[in-house]
Amino acid sequence: MASLVGLGPVQPLPIRFDYCHGAHSVLAFKRSGRGASDASAQPALQAVHDATPYKPNEQDAPSRRCVGRKVRVPTGLSPHAGKYAFAVMVKAPRSGEVKTRLVPPLCAEEASLLSACFAKDIVANLLAVSESLPVDCYAAYSPPGSEALFRDFLPQQICMLPPRSIGLANSLPDAIEDLIAGGYEGACLVNADSPTLPTSLLIEAITSLRAPGDRVVLGPATDGGYYLIGLKHPHRDLFHDIAWSTERVYRQTLERAASIGLEVVTLPAWYDVDDAASLSWLCRELFGGRRPPQCIRDG
Repeated sequence: MASLVGLGPVQPLPIRFDYCHGAHSVLAFKRSGRGASDASAQPALQAVHDATPYKPNEQDAPSRRCVGRKVRVPTGLSPHAGKYAFAVMVKAPRSGEVKTRLVPPLCAEEASLLSACFAKDIVANLLAVSESLPVDCYAAYSPPGSEALFRDFLPQQICMLPPRSIGLANSLPDAIEDLIAGGYEGACLVNADSPTLPTSLLIEAITSLRAPGDRVVLGPATDGGYYLIGLKHPHRDLFHDIAWSTERVYRQTLERAASIGLEVVTLPAWYDVDDAASLSWLCRELFGGRRPPQCIRDG
């Protein structure tokens, strides 16, 4: 863990990361030489896991109703008419099953805790957007049957979107389809790997999607994938024949959009945290204010 421990003394979290306390706290413990297995760190780490980083006013809280596959509500009669949806794609943070490419430098328990903190930090960011734009926020979770686990640590304002299949090729279009079928004007899916994604990019995504006409909004990731996709219609063809989890995902998605004549709005690039190199970038950003050279946007 020398690459993290040796980055210098822990500094207070920069104010622009008011939605990223979870990841900062976990990595600060690791850099101090302690980890999830250190008995002295356990109470504080558990507090990070249990705490809710953001609590909007109760009157602003969206409905907790889950949207399922069989929901078919005409938009004009829907309580969601004129609204959009954010959904973060999250996997149950079970030790040994998530963030396995971060082991090492982390241990499996630390990686699962960091995964949970990423989810909490990201939904806090989404909820911040919902204060100024007409959006509801969801957790599109997997695997099936893990809803109770997410209910234990995500804010109550986050609605649960149950899965109906496994794998990105189906779970992404399923989530878009279910949200739009529930009456939303459009939906943006966000990954669970970019805890410092600027709020301004989320606002830009919704603003672009709300403009008249059909389009796909894409947020390219520096590893060749994308951190966000937004649609007004399911367009399942966008997700066919994609080499998922490779550096070709974003390029192939652009090709699919061109093949069906769909306009593309491209957001500035951002980075995923899914290996040791990108974890080091996260530490540099959180503790030193330095972003990857491809990510220069403030927000």
